[in-house]
Amino acid sequence: MRRIASLFFMLVLTGTLFLSGCGSGDINSNTQAELVYRFSRSAAGDAKLMSDKILMTCINRKLIALNFETGEVVNTEIEADWLSVLPEENLVIYTTHHYELGIVHMNENGTVRDQKIVLTNDSADFMIDPAVIKVDDMYYLTLTFLNGNMNVSSEEEQNGQYTINCYCTRDFNRIEYLSQVTSEERNLEDVKLASNNGMLYLVYEKESRDRANSSIMVSISEDMGRSWNPPDTLLDCVADQEPAGLVKTEEGWNLYYSSDIASPGSSYDGASAYVAKLAEDLKVIEQDILIDLAVPKTDESVEYKMGGILLYSVESFNDRTYYAYSEDHASADNLCVSASIISEK
Repeated sequence: MRRIASLFFMLVLTGTLFLSGCGSGDINSNTQAELVYRFSRSAAGDAKLMSDKILMTCINRKLIALNFETGEVVNTEIEADWLSVLPEENLVIYTTHHYELGIVHMNENGTVRDQKIVLTNDSADFMIDPAVIKVDDMYYLTLTFLNGNMNVSSEEEQNGQYTINCYCTRDFNRIEYLSQVTSEERNLEDVKLASNNGMLYLVYEKESRDRANSSIMVSISEDMGRSWNPPDTLLDCVADQEPAGLVKTEEGWNLYYSSDIASPGSSYDGASAYVAKLAEDLKVIEQDILIDLAVPKTDESVEYKMGGILLYSVESFNDRTYYAYSEDHASADNLCVSASIISEK
């Protein structure tokens, strides 16, 4: 395996790194999460939380590890456009504009331990939004293949055909195709995987046009990826909604997402972060529970709140829940991490 040299450099942007205590994480009421990190004008394309210190992201088509505890940055020099992570194994899977699927095992400090390309696609125009989960000794992953136009926003343009496929592997040396999850002439994006009781759950956004109203969908496999039930709607198409994670709880599930429900039609410019409480059977109990990530920022003598949240990733480590997101996504695109204390209730 080829070892990738890592380049270290420190963030020098004023006000990039913030460290603070955290507020309550009880989702029965609105959650206040406090800012611990801000990378101003990051131009990040994707981001996932690896640990309570490391955020993996893609900037300028390079895989970057950000240590949001120290402010240190590791440029792996690995080409990457979309990514998913397995925090328990310090594993990153990623896809590129060269139609490649790669894996990277990271060290705890964000440097690369080993890396290799495990799959090359020559059957579609794009291969995007990888997702990975490990159940027992098997890795399950999905890839989204796109033929035609990506992220169509105009009614006059024809949408591309998005197809989500499922695979499995024990060691990434041999990857087995299992099934097609779904295929539509719609934007199918932001794919997330979860598992429980021998079943796989695949959550994704479905929209007819980029930045338009969208549904959050789920498809369930009762035979570990070899077949999938027809997709069901989790959240109706009443806002521009982007899923960030489906997490099992004692009572059912938490669905994390960003949405412009409070500012209709604003999309990324006015979206906020939310959580929905779901029953065991994924029926919605309560939705649009605000996660307050609108952190005050001081600009000279004026204090204001940054807006336009695009929620990328939600993970719990130790006693805190961490949220990775883009702040003012459509303009400044500040890459941020906030955290809240997990409620004992």
